[in-house]
Formats: sequence, C-alpha cells, structure tokens
Amino acid sequence: MAKFNHYIINHHQDIFRYLLILIAIVLILIWLPIGGKFKYEFAKGKVWQYEEELYAPFDFPIKKAADEIEGEKEKVLKNFIPYFRVDLNRYLEVEKEYNIAFNKALEILQQEKSDSIRFRYIKRNRKSIKQYGHAILAYVYGKGIVKEKEVKGIPKFNLLKKNIATLAKSNEFYTEAKAIHHIKKSLEIEAPSTQVFMTPILEELIQANIHLDKEVTDNFKYELTQNITGTKGIVLKDEKIISKGLVINDEKYQILVSLRDAYEQNTGELRNLFITYLGYFIVICVCLSIVMIHLIMNKQEIFKSNRNLMFILFIIVLFTYIIGWVNRFDAVSIYVIPVCIIPIVIRAFFDIRTALFTQISVILIYGFIVPQSFEFVFLNLTTGVFTVFSIRRLHYRSQFYKTALIMLSTYIGVYLGTIFIQYGNIEKVDLTMMGWLTLNVVFTLLAFPLISIFEKLFGLVSEISIFELSDLNKPLLKELSIKSPGTFQHSLQVANLAEAGAYAIDANPLLARVGALYHDIGKMYSPTYFIENQITGVNPHNELSFQDSAKIIIDHVINGVELAKKHHLPDIIIDFIRTHHGTSRVEYFYQSFLRDFPEEEVDESKFRYPGTIPFSKETGILMLADSVEAASRSLKKPTEEDIDKLVEGIVNHKVKEEQLINCDMTFNDITRLKNLFKKMLKSIYHVRISYPKESMN
Repeated sequence: MAKFNHYIINHHQDIFRYLLILIAIVLILIWLPIGGKFKYEFAKGKVWQYEEELYAPFDFPIKKAADEIEGEKEKVLKNFIPYFRVDLNRYLEVEKEYNIAFNKALEILQQEKSDSIRFRYIKRNRKSIKQYGHAILAYVYGKGIVKEKEVKGIPKFNLLKKNIATLAKSNEFYTEAKAIHHIKKSLEIEAPSTQVFMTPILEELIQANIHLDKEVTDNFKYELTQNITGTKGIVLKDEKIISKGLVINDEKYQILVSLRDAYEQNTGELRNLFITYLGYFIVICVCLSIVMIHLIMNKQEIFKSNRNLMFILFIIVLFTYIIGWVNRFDAVSIYVIPVCIIPIVIRAFFDIRTALFTQISVILIYGFIVPQSFEFVFLNLTTGVFTVFSIRRLHYRSQFYKTALIMLSTYIGVYLGTIFIQYGNIEKVDLTMMGWLTLNVVFTLLAFPLISIFEKLFGLVSEISIFELSDLNKPLLKELSIKSPGTFQHSLQVANLAEAGAYAIDANPLLARVGALYHDIGKMYSPTYFIENQITGVNPHNELSFQDSAKIIIDHVINGVELAKKHHLPDIIIDFIRTHHGTSRVEYFYQSFLRDFPEEEVDESKFRYPGTIPFSKETGILMLADSVEAASRSLKKPTEEDIDKLVEGIVNHKVKEEQLINCDMTFNDITRLKNLFKKMLKSIYHVRISYPKESMN
C-alpha cells in the first residue's frame, strides 16, 4: 500500500493527464449512436456500388419522406373548414354604449345650437330616432359582423354558437366596412333628416362579433394531421431491396433510409450492446491516439501541460456534441457546421502540426456520427488541410478572411469534383448544398471571437495576443525606451537576431521576437548600472563591491519578472525574462573578484543567476542572441575574425555550461544559429568580408 501511495504521489500529474483523456473518450462514447453503424453508404440518385445484393435482414416498415408527409398534410388541410365563434355579449355591450353615445351627442348639439330647426326636430323625435338606431344595430349584429382579414380566402366556415357548430358561407355576413355602408344607406333612405346626427354615433359602435376561434381550429387541424401515418407499406424479411449497378431512385432511397433507421434503433435486439460499445471505444481511442502520440513524441510541452491538454480535448468533445446535436435535425444539413474552426483555433495557440493532427482525429471520429460519412470525412479533411496550411501566421485579422476564401474555394472545388465523378452531369449539382457550405465558411469567422473566449477560459495566449505585444507603443516598451534607451536599443537588436534565428531552425519567430523585446525590462529599476545606458562616462559600479555589483546585475531578472507580472504579461513571455541568463555567472565581476582577492574564498552563488535555464527553442535562441549581441558591443573595431571568434566562444561556452540541455535544439540547429549570428553581426558593424587573393585576379 505504501508503494502504491508513493507511486500515486510521484506520478499524480501523469495520472491526471490520462484521466482527462479517458473522460474525453467516455463523453464522446455516450454521445455516439447507440446502435451499430449501418455499414452501407448511399445517396439518392447515385449507383449502388456494393458487390452483394442487399436483402432485408428483418421485417421493417417503409417510412414516408418528409416532403411526402408534408404534401399529405397540405392536401388534408387544403379542404379544412375553420371554426369561428359568435361573441354573444358584444351586442349587449353595444346597446349600453349606444345609449351613452346618443345622449352625449344630443348634449353637444344642444350646446352648439348651430341648427335650431334640426335640434328641435331631433329633440321632439328623439325617442323614435333612438329606437330606430337600436333597430339598425340589432339588425346588423343579428346578421353578424366578421373581420375582413379573417375571412379573406375562406368561402365558408363552421360557426360556433353556444358550442353548436353550423356551416355558414362567408358572404352571408357583414364585414365591418359593409355594415357601416348598410347603416349609411338605411339612414339616407329612411331617415335622411337624422343622417348627419346618427351616422358618426353608429359607425363608432360597429365591431366584429364573429371571430376565428384559433384554439378550436388548431385542435381540429392537429387531429387531422395526426391521422396521417408515417409509413407506407412494409418490407418482409429476406426480400431483395437492391442490386449492384442500380440507381437509387426516390423509392429505393426511402426503403434504404427506413432499413438504416430500423437497424440502428433495434440494435439491442440484433447484437450485444457491450460488444458495440467496446468497438466504439477502440475506434475513439485509435482516433485520439493520432493527436496524442504526436504530442507525446513531438510536443511534450503541450502534452505535459494539463491546461493545454484539457483545452484540446475540450475542443474535440465540444464539436462532437455539436455534430451529434445538429445531426438530429433533418431540416439542417451537417455540412453547415464549421468544423474547420478546430484547426484555426488550435493553430492560434499551438503549432501547425498539432492543428493538423487534431483535425484528422476529430474528422475520423465524426465519420461514426454523420450519415454519408465518406463524403463528409473526405470533404472536411481536405478542406481542413488547406485551412491549416493557409494560417501559418495569424498576425493579422485579415488572415481570417483570406483563410475563409481558401476554405470556400476548397469546399466548392471538392464538392463539384465528386459530383462530376459520380454523375458526369453538371445538372446534378445541388445549389442548396453549396449554400450550406457557404454558410459553413461564414460561421468559421466565429473563430476570431472564440479565440478570445478560450484565452480567458483556459488562461492561454494566442499568437494574435503575442503579436499585439510586439507593438513598440505598448506602455511597458514605451517606458523602457524613455528610462533605459540603451537597453531598449539592445532589445531591438536582440529581437532581430532572435527572430531570424527562429526562422533558421523552425522555431516560432514571433514568440522569439516578443520575448526578446521584453527580456530586459527589469533594467528600468536601475538603468545607469548597465553599461549600455551609461552616457555620462560615470560608472556607478566603481563605488560598489563586486558582490553588490553582481547582485544589481542579477536582480534585473527578478525585477523584470515582478514588473511583467504587475503589467499582466502572459507567462509565456515572462519565461523569456526568467531564463535569458539561465544559471550562468556574472562573469566580469566574478573574474574581477578572483583577480583582486586571490586569497579569499569566493561564494560563487552570489555571482550566479538564479535560473531557470531555457526550456524551449525560442528561449534558447534568446539566450544566445542576447549574449552575442551584448558581447559584440565590447569590440572596438571588429573584424570578420573577431566576430567569428566571439560568436564561437560564447555559444560554445553556453553549451559547455549545459545552459541549453533542456532546449529542443540539435547540434545542427546550433551551427545554423552561429552562422546566422556571425552574418548579421558583420552586417550590423559593416565588416568587409575578406576575399582570397586569387579571386582578385
């Protein structure tokens, strides 16, 4: 037990990583189709290419196509008669409103006295006039008033009155406009002397008292459509479905779809579910191992970072669930899902190969979820590869639009190519499919905001964020240029050397450059103690002991890390500050102490940087670039031989001191860096190259 506990303690990080992978596998496994995978691929209008004839393995019903069911629903509903309901309370309300409106109109007329004869006539006959208005309203509402927009295009309807339905024609009733017209005509013919007085009163009271009863109508529609069955006929066991070379027409296609659905739904009765899940588990493991083996063999820094590994697995699981979810909706094509977001997002944080292997892994997994898996895998895999190679540098937002254009061209090109091969007929090109692919590319532009979101969620740093840090107007770099102008110029020179070195040995040039720009920000605390900032000729180290001077020099690393954290620089940049001197000695003051105090015992730790040593190509390049650039400033009138000797000596010394043992550099990489630094320093100091005498002849 003690040994087991000891093993767990010593290997808990490894255990956690493999547990993350297992959790991702399980999450993918539970989202895959429960049934076995139907082994035949087919599409409407294509030729059945399998050697064997396909027979029904069991009895199954033939499902109707979605458009066929919709057509039947439309046919049933075409002759459907809607339901309207009479509002029995409306006329009672109108009577009350009429009495109030009539008396009020009479009062207004009395106050105006604009027509005393008309007023006297109405006042004298107001009882009969009022009764006549009641009669007109009673007649109109008794016949019924409907809203014109509700009965438009409806010749007849079922009229509900106290829940008793009778069939009625729409033209038997007044619309609101026709009711008002009837009132005006009646007054004009039978009571012209009161027409001006009564018309506005009655017009205001005309509202529909017969309305569409939407609830009852919808319920009857639902009952009618529910009676439509989703199947048409049955295929019996051992009945031949299709033979090789036959074109899959609409009828055969629907039979094949029905067989596939029945097969996947009834897998529990046909096979051992444990064996099915075991098969899926093996396949998922194999697919994920593609990217995991790449990380273990080539990108240990990514694999050993729980944060990075969790992010990659999260992306894979997330899009697996999106694919599975969208696949459940017949109205939405799976080709609308922007799976090429995956390599774009992965590339924003890591390297091209990691993005490529991740894309291959997830596309292979998706082949077990989607129908027509070969076409889906082929189309997205080829487009994904082109996408990966089109985003070598994500420095600018415009790169996303260029990548989107390449994606669209690849999607359309591959789709057209497969259609031409299968049919040899341009008329078979599906414009709807091309629309889905175009929408896919538009959705891929969401990668840009997603990168920012993932930066916050997982604490990662994208190449876009690193590029933004290279802006020399950033506050920290601006402050460095003002407080320590010599250091700032030194950092620029080192940045140029580091960037060129990264290109030479296939490292990340942008990361190396940005790390170089910030590596010496700690010198801002005491800029005059560093020779590149001593413009007055006064060296403050003359007043200090060698140990104190060494401490000030060493502290610029510690101060730089603190300053970087204060300004919220990402850890990947802080690593350059922490490692650019590794665990080397402050050689000048160390040797000076040995020379002036030969008898005293030296405490070497006071002259040595705290480390750590560089652990990546980029941090290793910075250490070498920083050392050779700083040392080259001590050369008064450098010759070609001086620079060669300087670079060889410094780089060999770093190798001998084992400062580069954790970097992923080969001897060939170091040789390339030496040659590059020599060439660039000679260009900086305008050294003329010596030509052999014979070449002068």
